[in-house]
This record gives sequence, C-alpha cells and structure tokens, in this order.
Amino acid sequence: MTSYDYDAPLDESGRPAAKFALFRDVIAKNTGITPPPIPAVDPAVAVAPAGFRQAASLWQNLPEPVRQSSR
Repeated sequence: MTSYDYDAPLDESGRPAAKFALFRDVIAKNTGITPPPIPAVDPAVAVAPAGFRQAASLWQNLPEPVRQSSR
C-alpha cells in the first residue's frame, strides 16, 4: 500500500497511465495541435531482495529528552 494517487495520469514510476492518453486527446481536440509522440519507457530495474539481520527499538535508543526552562 502506498499513498500514491492511483488515478494520476502518470504512475509512481513516471510511466504514462490510461488517463495520460485521455488528457492528450482532450488537449489535442481543443487546441487542434497534434502532441508529440510519447517517449519510450525504460524497463523497470530488478532489485535483489534485502533482508534484515538485526533490529533495535527506536524508543530504547533515543537520548534523554532535553527540557527547556520556561521564561
């Protein structure tokens, strides 16, 4: 799950989604200008899986809080 807008004209990788073509069609129809071709999309990069060997609690590793005196 991500916070990305799934209805965006470009996907999370910057690749044109279906909505991108719809926008292009509407703009071309209303301006009378044929847009340039969409550039080729580079293939996705394969990333090797990563694993964790150790873990540490954030709360146990924070320094003591610094209290400021009130003025």
